[in-house]
Amino acid sequence: MTRTRRKQDMRWEGVPLGPVWRNPTLGAQGVLSTRPLVHEAPRKELTGVSNPGWGAAPRPRQVPVAHLVGRVLHFSRLPCSSFTSHPEDGLWIPGDVAGGPSWNQERTLVAVKPDGVHRRLVGDVIQRFERRGFKLVGMKMLQVPKSVLAEHYHDLQKKPFYPALISYMSSGPVVAMVWEGPNVVCTSRAMIGHTDSAEAAPGTIRGDFSVHISRNVIHASDSVDGAQREIQLWFQSNELVDWADEGHRSSLYPA
Repeated sequence: MTRTRRKQDMRWEGVPLGPVWRNPTLGAQGVLSTRPLVHEAPRKELTGVSNPGWGAAPRPRQVPVAHLVGRVLHFSRLPCSSFTSHPEDGLWIPGDVAGGPSWNQERTLVAVKPDGVHRRLVGDVIQRFERRGFKLVGMKMLQVPKSVLAEHYHDLQKKPFYPALISYMSSGPVVAMVWEGPNVVCTSRAMIGHTDSAEAAPGTIRGDFSVHISRNVIHASDSVDGAQREIQLWFQSNELVDWADEGHRSSLYPA
C-alpha cells in the first residue's frame, strides 16, 4: 500500500521525510531521493508512488543569474545550429550557456516547394505554424523565376546538384510565406526538420511528409540575416501586412 506524508508532523512512522515533489500534470506525489541510474545521468526519483512511470524527474540545472546578464540579445544573433537540447533534461538551451530563450520578434521566410504544393500540404504547414503561435504576415503562390532561384541558392551554384535543384524548384508553383514571432527563425528550422528527409525526426514536417532529400517539401530561412535577405528577395514591402493581434496573443508571449 502506498504511504503518504502526514502534513501535521512532516514524518512517516516517526522518520523525517525529504521534500515532496508533485507532478502538476499527472498529479503524482511522493518523496524525493537522488541516486544514479545505470547508463543514465543522475536523476531525482520518487519513492512511494503507485505508478512507477511517474518516478523519474530530471534534476534541475541552476545557472547563476550573473552568467546570463547581457546574453539575451546575444542569443538572437546566434545561428540556429548554436541552439541545442541538453541530453539530460531535453530542454531547449542555447549551445554556449544554459538559460531560457529570448523573446525577440523576428520574421522568417517559409516556402512550400512544388512537391508540397502538388501533394496539397500547404494547409498542414499553415496549421502547424499557427498552432505554434506564429503570425502570418505575407503569403503568395508563384511560379518562381529562375533569376530569383539563382539569387536564393547563390551559395550552392558550384554544387553538382545545382542544375537539378533549379529545375525542380521551377517545375511548379511555390507557396511563399512570411511568419512573425519570437525566435521564429530557429523554431521554424526545428519544425521543418533535417534537410535530408531520411534523417528528419518524426513530428517534423519533413519527417512526417518527405522521404528523400530531393523532394523535402519545404524551405525555411536558417538565420536572422538570411531571413531578412530572403524576404526582401521574395516579397515587396507592400505585400507584407502589419496587423494587430491584441486579444489573441498566446500565453507563451511575455508582456
